[in-house]
Amino acid sequence: MARSRLRGITVAGIRMAIEAPPSLPWRWPEGPLLRFVTPAEDADLRIGVRVGEVRAPRESSLRYDSGGGIFDVAREDGDDGDVVIALRIRGRLQRVARFDKDFREGEVVVAPDSLYARECFYPLAYPLDEVVFLHRIVRESGLLLHACGAEREGSALLFTGPSGAGKTTIARLLQEGAGARILSDDRIALRLRDGVLQAHGTPWHGDAPLSEPAAARVAALHVIRHAKDVVAEPLAGASAAAAVLGNAFLPAHDPAGAAAALEFAARLVERAPVIRLGFPKDERLVRYAFGSARLPDAAGRAARRARPPRVAPPPGPPGA
Repeated sequence: MARSRLRGITVAGIRMAIEAPPSLPWRWPEGPLLRFVTPAEDADLRIGVRVGEVRAPRESSLRYDSGGGIFDVAREDGDDGDVVIALRIRGRLQRVARFDKDFREGEVVVAPDSLYARECFYPLAYPLDEVVFLHRIVRESGLLLHACGAEREGSALLFTGPSGAGKTTIARLLQEGAGARILSDDRIALRLRDGVLQAHGTPWHGDAPLSEPAAARVAALHVIRHAKDVVAEPLAGASAAAAVLGNAFLPAHDPAGAAAALEFAARLVERAPVIRLGFPKDERLVRYAFGSARLPDAAGRAARRARPPRVAPPPGPPGA
């Protein structure tokens, strides 16, 4: 009897084991995902794959547009029921995934006429692997953030913002201008380990594409926008947490996961400075980020450099 195929992928210390039948001899896609392939033993999440009939979840499901495809998410039988994820390509239902409420066990069913069955394409192709991961990481004291991360000498500076805010631009500037290693230019996983906030690279990259299966202590987190000069404003408390959550991937359909993400954001802002940063697309950003000093002092240096936005002085009295 032919044995099933068992493969593993690990992101931010969370290991996912994917088991497919011999009839689906799929290969890992080319690109950054290959760097995250690991043995499948001792997995935190086990996922079976099979070919079969796919059915859409109930009409009360939530619909998302990931930019890479449309998918619906529904929870069956209340808060303790399974989570069902249905994914479409050009309106056609191609895959349906079902997971237990804690995202420990799941199954992906691919339609017989889909490219996943016909061409043996990676069955957890984006956005499914990312959607599954974000549900698991919030249960592991973590968060998936729309951010780029630049690491040097064991410490990382993070830059978060929506699409078009400049994350990939910053990643390239810091890689080329300061020799920083880019953990990712678009998705960063955050976890607390022994009270230390760590940034992890993920395979879900931006336009560059840049990503590494590495981790580093978070020295500072910046909420970015384009500006003519470097303008930094420290944030704290609820304002800092709200700025972070505004760029996080939250399972809104999952009350337990959403609550865990909110709690994590509150702890995050107590462990790393959060700075609203306006930046120009040139070497001034590199000088701000790293300067001529060594990165391990980046947290203190970032806090010292942070200042209220520049405001023009009020005009003097008439005739002055």
